[in-house]
Amino acid sequence: TDTNYSEINNRSLYSAAHNNNNVVKSAARGGGAKANGETVADCNDDHQYKEIERKIEVVGYLNLIANGIDNFAHGLAVAGSFMMSYRTGVLTTTAILIHEVPHEIGDFAILLSSGFTRWEAAKAQLSTAAIGMMGALFTLSLGSTAIVGGIQLYILGFTAGAFLNISLVSVLPQLLKEERPAHSAAQMVALLLGTYTMASLAC
Repeated sequence: TDTNYSEINNRSLYSAAHNNNNVVKSAARGGGAKANGETVADCNDDHQYKEIERKIEVVGYLNLIANGIDNFAHGLAVAGSFMMSYRTGVLTTTAILIHEVPHEIGDFAILLSSGFTRWEAAKAQLSTAAIGMMGALFTLSLGSTAIVGGIQLYILGFTAGAFLNISLVSVLPQLLKEERPAHSAAQMVALLLGTYTMASLAC
């Protein structure tokens, strides 16, 4: 009887240990699946974050490229106008400076919203400003305002298209996300004021 009882007890202990081992393995598999699920979710989140960050940076770099080309065109215009006459050069330079001050402020804000730090944005703005000197030197090296005028038509068209893309794809959606009426009204006033200023300078 004692022998039978011992065998039954040993079998019970073995069965319990075997069941516990299966439970532990199942829990481990479940935990591993959960961990893998969390890892996949984290990877997806990281991928989405990096993709969003990349898109924002592309907008900033596109703005820099367009701004550099715009400054190159300004260099062409300034040097070409001075080649025509001193008075024309002064008037052209003054008009470009009046246009560039609010323009550069807006570009600086776009760079900040694109992920650039203030120092990085300032250095980038200075780099694009130096391209204007390259445009002026290029004009002086040609020595002909007719050739410069033909080149400038294509440059201005490309620059206008790039800035339209930036304003409609990047800046305008951010303005539409604003839900505070006071801020929306202030943005609309600033938009109308900027349009009026540029229209006045064009006249």
